[in-house]
Amino acid sequence: MEPVDAGIHYLAHTVEECRYYFDAISSGFGWVFTVNHVHLVPADIDGFPDAFGISRISELRLADNLGNKEVHLNPGEGNSEFAAVFRRLEYGYHTMAFGSLQDKLATREMFARYG
Repeated sequence: MEPVDAGIHYLAHTVEECRYYFDAISSGFGWVFTVNHVHLVPADIDGFPDAFGISRISELRLADNLGNKEVHLNPGEGNSEFAAVFRRLEYGYHTMAFGSLQDKLATREMFARYG
């Protein structure tokens, strides 16, 4: 996937920028893994857990996009690989950052099939 300039750059946009903060702040510093945000940067789904480990993730936020701009689509409406996210992270606490209550309930059923 080509790197995308989504127009929005958060405090730390790349693995290298995040490493600066992780090295400067206590080892107890955690982070929020937001699927639709990491899908916008070259590191994508695996880059940040490869660099920092899964144990520092304090929250997993779920929303989808097409990999080209910052939006919060319902999972399945974009091209994020949620099955790969759940296989990789096996994380228990998730925040659904998209849609209506009905969208969230339907998505919960979809995610349950990932096992």
